[in-house]
Amino acid sequence: MKFYDHFGRDMSPDANLRAAKVRKALRSVHINYRPQLELASKLDYLIKLSELDSDDIRPGLTVFGPEGAGKSYPLARFAEMTNRRAGCEKVVYFSFKTARGTGAFLNRLLTEIGADRWKPRPGERQAQLENMLADVIRANKTLVLIIDEIANANFVNAENTAMANWIKTAQSDRLLSIVLSGTEDSRLLLTRRDVRRRLAEDCQIPLLTQSAQDIIFLNQALTHYEGQMLALGIVQQRSHLADPETLSKIIAATGGGLGYIIDLLKKAAVNATRRGASMIAEIDLALGVEDWLIAQKLIKTNPFSYDR
Repeated sequence: MKFYDHFGRDMSPDANLRAAKVRKALRSVHINYRPQLELASKLDYLIKLSELDSDDIRPGLTVFGPEGAGKSYPLARFAEMTNRRAGCEKVVYFSFKTARGTGAFLNRLLTEIGADRWKPRPGERQAQLENMLADVIRANKTLVLIIDEIANANFVNAENTAMANWIKTAQSDRLLSIVLSGTEDSRLLLTRRDVRRRLAEDCQIPLLTQSAQDIIFLNQALTHYEGQMLALGIVQQRSHLADPETLSKIIAATGGGLGYIIDLLKKAAVNATRRGASMIAEIDLALGVEDWLIAQKLIKTNPFSYDR
């Protein structure tokens, strides 16, 4: 049985299934953004260095950018694609979702990447956890550890915390390369010179702006993105996504973060699917902004117009 909301979106179980299939299909749709491509190249370089010279101190990398800029996706995707090709856990992607201490970090990391025999036991001391983690990293042939959302790590304003010591030791002992990722504010966490020295490479993921150069890039990117959606049958005809006015509104709504832009496009595609439309319309973008960015109080006003 079909039933529709005020905006003509089918909210029935069948429509939910169609919408879920669209979301899944969109996982294979990508935008090539130069800063993200440069990031992937630097990550690949870390792997090549570790494979060719295992006796050298492992270099590291920092990845900073505003919220929504598109940091986490390329990091997680690089890990997934690299491991799939290698057939082993060469790269471990770990996201610090909540603020925890070093012991909790080591426990979670062991639980996520270790076999059952490596799982920590209650009351395990940190030195034991570190030894166990080193064993599982070597057993899994892991070369790079990506730690995302480091703003949630529990070493704020601390000069000699256990976590910073572990990062330093892991690289000095030639265990693996470490990549730290977070918002610009996360730079304040890296107060120790000995840790920063091992994370000398810095990769920036900037926001897109209303500049002519960024509008041209986004025009090309969304034209390509929509072409991929056409090829997958998600939409049946092109919309006005790449129009300068629409692009300007998209940047205004998302703050120019490519991660947010892609999330908005996914929500708009789902809205179009629920409406039974053949293409994404402004109403689909407007509702995406309303249901997400405004509902979550990330922005106050909707640059897209629609009848409420």
